[in-house]
Amino acid sequence: MVSEQNKLFNLQHIINCSKNGIDSLVKSSENYLKKQLIAVSRDICSRLGEVRVVCIAGPSCAGKTTFTRMLCEKIATFGAEPVMVSTDNFYIDRDKTPFLEDGVTRDFESPRALNLEQMHECFHVLRTKRSCNFPIYDFITGKNIPEQIPLKLTKNTVVVMEGIHALNPDVLNALGFKNIYKIFICPNSSYVYDKKTVITGEQLRFMRRVTRDNISRGYPPEKTFQTWPHVLAGEQLYINKYKYTADAIVDTTHAYELVLYKYYLQKTLADMKYSGEALYLHHVLKGIKGHSKKIIPDFSLMWEFMVNKED
Repeated sequence: MVSEQNKLFNLQHIINCSKNGIDSLVKSSENYLKKQLIAVSRDICSRLGEVRVVCIAGPSCAGKTTFTRMLCEKIATFGAEPVMVSTDNFYIDRDKTPFLEDGVTRDFESPRALNLEQMHECFHVLRTKRSCNFPIYDFITGKNIPEQIPLKLTKNTVVVMEGIHALNPDVLNALGFKNIYKIFICPNSSYVYDKKTVITGEQLRFMRRVTRDNISRGYPPEKTFQTWPHVLAGEQLYINKYKYTADAIVDTTHAYELVLYKYYLQKTLADMKYSGEALYLHHVLKGIKGHSKKIIPDFSLMWEFMVNKED
């Protein structure tokens, strides 16, 4: 079914909508993802019984976690019985994670950070015995804790696994299932002004990451800026090359998300004087009227990068 969406959003249109009525832009943006979600869900469920595992991969801040939840909810309406799993569950203990070439920084972007033997064993038991207790990874202690999540395989069960390395051949081989349905998601679209591209999908993900890290998690923007090059390098090495092995490619760009970054990030970007990228994005957002998270619909993928709804 591979159908890569790649839109060019007119920045002037976004500016106009931000000042003269944002609701229609929010609605069209949400419907854009919804249509893709329905198409993929129908494709999966047309093969129900044949497809037992769905793997969802994509780069940082593509929206994998929320999209996975949305997909599970949708395929359930078509008769599937989805269970969610994350490749994060199979991280090895933090103190055993290999280092980058500098010998100081842990390489969390590499598939070497995953316990593929544990993954293979869990999926083998699930496939042969129809039930298995999967591990969890405690991000606070940095420890892999085995046999924590009970999973059962029934007639209509579809295991939906997300993670940056979910399409890596070593990961797929570890699962041991045939007919795995593969999905690659990321913001594929760009913003143009005067026929020139001014914001790419990669820059959009950078703003998502700064928002999530700074606003939602309290991380200083300096930390995000320092780690971002390592993230991009890891994506080039381990993630992006598997994009076109997918059965479906989903674009998670929300045209209206720029108005959120204008509201939440304008000062942060201006203060990041050590980053030419941040200062450039601050300049591009200048003409947009910012809007708070109040415009985001309850079940939007955009909540993955925002503060809590109750705040």
